[in-house]
Amino acid sequence: MCGIFGECGTSLIDIVEFNTLLHLSTNRGPDNHRTYKIDGQIQLGFNRLSIRDLSDKGNQPYHSPNQLFDFVFNGEIYNCDALISKFKLDKTTFRSTSDTEVLAHLLEKTSIETIAKELNGMYAIAIYNRKLKAISLLRDFAGIKPLFYGLHGGGIVFASQFNQVYKHPLIKGQLTVNPESLKEYFALGYMQAPNTIYKSINQVEPGAIINYSLAENKISMHSSVNYTYKKNCPATETDTASVIEGDKILNDVIKRQLVSDVPTATFLSGGIDSPIITAITSRQKKEIESFTVKVADETINESEIAKHYAKHLGVKNSVAEFDNHDVVNLIDEHFQAYPEPFGDYSSLPTYLICKLAGKKFKVMLSGDGGDELFWGYPRFYNTLNHANWFTLPRFTRNAIAYIKRKSGKKISYGIDSSSIGEWVLGQHSHNKLNTVDSLFKSKTSISKELKTFYRYTGKSRNKELMQWLRWNEFYCHMQRILIKVDRASMGNSLEVRVPFLDKEFIDFAFRLSPDLNNKVPKLVLKRIMNKYFPEALINKQKMGFTIDIEEILKNHSKNDFFKLLRSEKLVGKELLDLASIEEYANSYYTNKHNNGWGIWIIYSYLKWSEIHN
Repeated sequence: MCGIFGECGTSLIDIVEFNTLLHLSTNRGPDNHRTYKIDGQIQLGFNRLSIRDLSDKGNQPYHSPNQLFDFVFNGEIYNCDALISKFKLDKTTFRSTSDTEVLAHLLEKTSIETIAKELNGMYAIAIYNRKLKAISLLRDFAGIKPLFYGLHGGGIVFASQFNQVYKHPLIKGQLTVNPESLKEYFALGYMQAPNTIYKSINQVEPGAIINYSLAENKISMHSSVNYTYKKNCPATETDTASVIEGDKILNDVIKRQLVSDVPTATFLSGGIDSPIITAITSRQKKEIESFTVKVADETINESEIAKHYAKHLGVKNSVAEFDNHDVVNLIDEHFQAYPEPFGDYSSLPTYLICKLAGKKFKVMLSGDGGDELFWGYPRFYNTLNHANWFTLPRFTRNAIAYIKRKSGKKISYGIDSSSIGEWVLGQHSHNKLNTVDSLFKSKTSISKELKTFYRYTGKSRNKELMQWLRWNEFYCHMQRILIKVDRASMGNSLEVRVPFLDKEFIDFAFRLSPDLNNKVPKLVLKRIMNKYFPEALINKQKMGFTIDIEEILKNHSKNDFFKLLRSEKLVGKELLDLASIEEYANSYYTNKHNNGWGIWIIYSYLKWSEIHN
């Protein structure tokens, strides 16, 4: 797990400027720093977090044995043994035991497109072909690892961190705020790939390859791995065979992901996902440790349940305690770890957890992805239960709903939306789109990319809809979760591996249909959990993990909010109606509305503008 940075073009910046930008991602890789310049047309930089083969032989930039390819690679490849066997790689010629070495030899054996389809892991890779004078950017199929790029008149700049691109001397002079992206951020708290806050900078989309030709100074893009949803899957999550298969795959996945030359542990909560990961890990690795967080608020404190899980498994459990005061004390430090605008306030405890874990461990296994893959959030079945309303014309459904509400029936106001997709977008938006419109000087449409992700064209209101909802969560909401965890962990030089987002396990999940007779979230995972824990020990209630954002915003950040709103550093202020934003914030601070999350999104943007510009 590392930080990559580079540029390719007819104009390259000098090495002092290059190293200054490379230094921005030092926390992603503090163990080794190297740069490499080729033909006067490409410059590669690498900050290494040493995980596999800790020797200098694992340092990058790296080269294929035939010297045709030069590359930098951030992440982990978990199926190295399978790739060595399939492509008949000669291990006797390897000079290291790193997964980077496997990638170097693969480049001599097959195409970049084939490699992207075959890799199983989390990664962001930049590969330069000396003969073609072209570069390829690859990002993993789930979007775990970030990769940004920007074009200028004479080339391309790419990096693990957004600020390494927009601060590049050949990019920063052409920055224009994208109003569509800014509107999406104000609604969702993040920006959907390929969008960023600036028109001239993009994210590589999950599973995509960006090819850049130096001769033509242009890019082409295609997908190597692109998950789609099926109208119906023959297997159901509660089939006995499905439970057995899921458990077996997870055991195989975790065995692959435990390969490491540094201390490894697991996050352990009182829920379902991380206890399963910890249980399987404990059977495969002796003396594995687990890491749990204890908070003062007993309504969300899962530490006692987690300790019982650890005791049952016979694993050592480290418990770290913190409260809101601890969170407040590192707000600014936390924002330094987020080089792009990001507005999910759970990033605060996530950052603190990673900071505490990083003092002892270098690699952690987490349970992220389980909720998205197996319909774990209440909104899945809430949407399904109201789906038939959308078979009626909008006027008719609103009239009937009005009458039913008057008679005491609880009917979600989401059905007032024009479509299911619009309602789902509304559920993910912490500032509603009409509210966002009022905060801008002019109305701005959301991007075509976001519209595509939130457009449901299916006819079914049952399994097909649930498959689409999962697909939507995978490529939308889950991306916000992955941004949060990647920035928080790498800001503390900590690698977080995500077994549920292994390619083999994702394939398994997308072959399953939900059990609509029970309508219980994550049934397959709950039945897998029953194999490792007695029923009496399992926590039946989803508690969640959060902080008191109201207390932080109202007692700590209020003055800062209004000060930053008037700052000359505010990016995109020409697009924003500052008076309306101030009125919206004042309404919150005077208790006229309680949308703390929505205010935090705006506050986070103000902090980003101040800190990173």
